[in-house]
Amino acid sequence: MVIYKIKENSNKEIESIYKKALKQLEKFYGFKLEREPNIIVIKDREQLKTLVREGADWIKGFSFSYLNSIFILNKKSLTKSKRISKKTDYEGLIKHELSHQFYHQLSSKSIPAWLSEGTALYTDGRLKYQKEPEIFTNFLNFEKNEVGKEVYKESGFAVEFLVNKFGKQKLLELIKECKNIKSPQEFKDKFEKIYKFEMNYENFNKLYKG
Repeated sequence: MVIYKIKENSNKEIESIYKKALKQLEKFYGFKLEREPNIIVIKDREQLKTLVREGADWIKGFSFSYLNSIFILNKKSLTKSKRISKKTDYEGLIKHELSHQFYHQLSSKSIPAWLSEGTALYTDGRLKYQKEPEIFTNFLNFEKNEVGKEVYKESGFAVEFLVNKFGKQKLLELIKECKNIKSPQEFKDKFEKIYKFEMNYENFNKLYKG
């Protein structure tokens, strides 16, 4: 057991990133948040291990809509890579978790996981630093809220494809409908009604490369 005492803090960099991301996400989703979330900065990965059961070696942040809060790893604890700078990754991390708050207000659910994470990836600005898949092979496996690292490989590109091919409004319509969906089959039926094709890899790849 670990006991934490939360203390308010001022961070001009986070405040600047947050305000910019908030405006961009308001424009994308088409509404404002009912309540702006708190931002809780996690000191390092050792502290992160006390907060999450799995994924402490790769998770950088997470969102709790019910607590009206987003949790982000301290910038110093992020690892700079050849593909993305620490500054860009930090900006994207904050925007990613903030996007989840918008998504949840629209949908009230985080399932299917590929749609939830894919939308956050598409909106956070870091998708261009990922390797684009030649074909889709795994994102549809992630239906439940429990996700692993693999969900991030294709889901952002799947959402990007849907927006580029069919427009943003259909995506937002699908997300909104998720609040009334009670099973994977209901989601598949709703997807087909909105996009006019059956949700499977064959159809996605045919249209993706078409």
